[in-house]
Amino acid sequence: MHVLDKKLSYEEVAEIFVRVNSLGIKLRGSDLALAQITSRWQGPLKLFEEFQEEGEDNWFTLDLGLLVRALVVFATGQSRFKTVGNIPLQKLRVGWDAAKQGIRFSINFLRANAGVDDESLLSSPMLVIVPGFYAWRRQFELSAAEEQGLRQWLFIANARSHYGGSSESTLDADLKIILDDKTTGDLISYLKVQLGRLETLPEDFVGKNPRSAMRRLRSTKSRIWLSYLARRIAKSPANLPISISPK
Repeated sequence: MHVLDKKLSYEEVAEIFVRVNSLGIKLRGSDLALAQITSRWQGPLKLFEEFQEEGEDNWFTLDLGLLVRALVVFATGQSRFKTVGNIPLQKLRVGWDAAKQGIRFSINFLRANAGVDDESLLSSPMLVIVPGFYAWRRQFELSAAEEQGLRQWLFIANARSHYGGSSESTLDADLKIILDDKTTGDLISYLKVQLGRLETLPEDFVGKNPRSAMRRLRSTKSRIWLSYLARRIAKSPANLPISISPK
């Protein structure tokens, strides 16, 4: 037990909390970041919880850690929590307002444009951030070509577990492309650099466990997604039978 002097400020207590909990029983980075945020901003947890309820109304369960991550992304243009302690309070407030707009766009885009009815079909919750951030940078005015490109990026990134490795570094690379006002084509080009190829081949489905991104694509909720993958598979040189059941 650590007994702290009552004279310490909220910010000093938060800093001690973060340092103490960096060892021993591990807390998530988002938990430590939230402690730093609430030390300077009274009431954000209630705002996050209210937005989580809004997400549930749209059949999307939004993890608290994702909302903290989104706040940092929209406030700073990068995803790492280590910068949280240096973000001015006003910038946090503005970032949260932007994050809400971005996530609302993403949920609508996922459901209406990609056939993704809930978060269980995503290989990573970070896939909720990029479409919203891309649209936010463009005042939510996307051309038909941009929507198609964003949809293609989403399908490939999800199916191939784009954020399965060093997720923060990968997300930061995506954000940098968007901040440089590059196109969805550039996002897709980065996918190819990371993954080696963009095509989804029949063998990508072989031996996958039920929780993998590929196996989740078997859900009947992803009819649009499956149609896209079917076109990809049809173009591959392999001539293997594929059975996609609704189970």
